[in-house]
Amino acid sequence: MMEPHPSTAEGIKFLPPDEAAGFEGTIEHLARKNIQPSEVDEVFWEPPVWLRNKKNRRASWRMLGRTVAGRALDIKIMWDPEGEPLLVPVTGWRAADADVNKYL
Repeated sequence: MMEPHPSTAEGIKFLPPDEAAGFEGTIEHLARKNIQPSEVDEVFWEPPVWLRNKKNRRASWRMLGRTVAGRALDIKIMWDPEGEPLLVPVTGWRAADADVNKYL
């Protein structure tokens, strides 16, 4: 079955930490990258430019866009593993200048 386009998602879901699985949690991981959950939401609702991520990565899509304050972010996302129509951020960072110039 073909994965739906991320523009059809209803929103963003942040996964909690799972110590047993060695997973730090989505919010905690993004905080280490200097990205707040509210910024991820802002990029999603602006709306962003959707780009395919590199093959064989956990995140299948890139969400490239700006926050309300104008900060350009590149957020790698995947569909919710529980099947909800939500996107889960895997990682992210400030968008590269080349991507900003090309897509934004």
